[in-house]
Amino acid sequence: PHFRTKFKILWSFCQITSQLESSLQLSFPTPFTIFLRILSPFNLSLRLFRIGCLVRRTFQLELFVVTLGPGVLWALAVGALWARAEAARRRNESNPSYTKEDWKRDCFSLLLIISFVVYAPASKVAIETFACETVETGTFLSADLSVDCTSTTHRWNMAYAAVMLLLYPFGVPALYQWQLMTHRDRINPPSHKLLDKGEKRLLRARILQQEKMAERNEDPSIRYLAFLFDSYLPKFWWAEVAEAIRRLSLSSAPILLMRSTTTQIIILLLLSFLFNGAYASLRPFAQLSDSTLATTAQWAVTLTLIGAAYVRTSDGSDGDDAGALVTGVLLLIINATVVVLGVVLAFWNGDGEAEELAMRWFGARDAIASTL
Repeated sequence: PHFRTKFKILWSFCQITSQLESSLQLSFPTPFTIFLRILSPFNLSLRLFRIGCLVRRTFQLELFVVTLGPGVLWALAVGALWARAEAARRRNESNPSYTKEDWKRDCFSLLLIISFVVYAPASKVAIETFACETVETGTFLSADLSVDCTSTTHRWNMAYAAVMLLLYPFGVPALYQWQLMTHRDRINPPSHKLLDKGEKRLLRARILQQEKMAERNEDPSIRYLAFLFDSYLPKFWWAEVAEAIRRLSLSSAPILLMRSTTTQIIILLLLSFLFNGAYASLRPFAQLSDSTLATTAQWAVTLTLIGAAYVRTSDGSDGDDAGALVTGVLLLIINATVVVLGVVLAFWNGDGEAEELAMRWFGARDAIASTL
């Protein structure tokens, strides 16, 4: 869980940041643009692959590959796991080392991981299908001006993208919420099952959360859902759904929100400040290092949006070349710091961190009470 949470935070950050240029239809200063190109693999774009000599790279191809590709990969993995289960059954039919129940749990766990990885880029390409702009010669797709939005082919693409909108931007959070709600009492065990009334009076909320984490970690029936909840304190069992909404709000949704205007950036800034406040006040993560990384990453997104507002309002005015360069360098430093911090924390030994949190936040007396 220690490494996995850092991976999730960094993956989300890189996807949000690398999508800002296209979502805002804005060109950042060169130093930061180079950094964004380095992060672009996180969005699974076909632009990363040199396939021009094999097949013509079009928006339609990207739409189908990014939205259907994950399902194909998952189906192949399901088949491979099924073969493993069958092989285990043949070796020892009475007591196989890998059962069909294991197969079901592993398939669902893999589905959760894949859905997390592709959620932002798949949502983005589905939403982009409906983002058209009108010029003197007609109405064309903003993401690919060679695509006529009034053509029959694109109308079929829009019908397909509408299904993908249900599957990704709405379906993925709904799947998470369904599973988390179904197993809520196991993810966040009722306190009366862990402590009597006398013990509860001695312990502060954070120590009680530690007891609940120990309880849920010993429950094998929800282990296959750990990807959704083990990054967070038990009382924030719903946090992964909120995180999906945050990712969508800052990466894909802006495509349809007053695109190419300063107002669009201001609205995103207000949302970003809202998420900053949520991280600061709720502190949903189970480990201090995860809270530090997530908060730093969110502030980096906010500062990047402030830089975007500066770039848009300056609009290449005379004398702004030096300002643009400084802005680009500052944005590069800010965002690169998040990546470096994430890598460092991923390999940092976090054993005993919950106890350190208790000592720091609640005082020595409550920390000692946790041992009673």
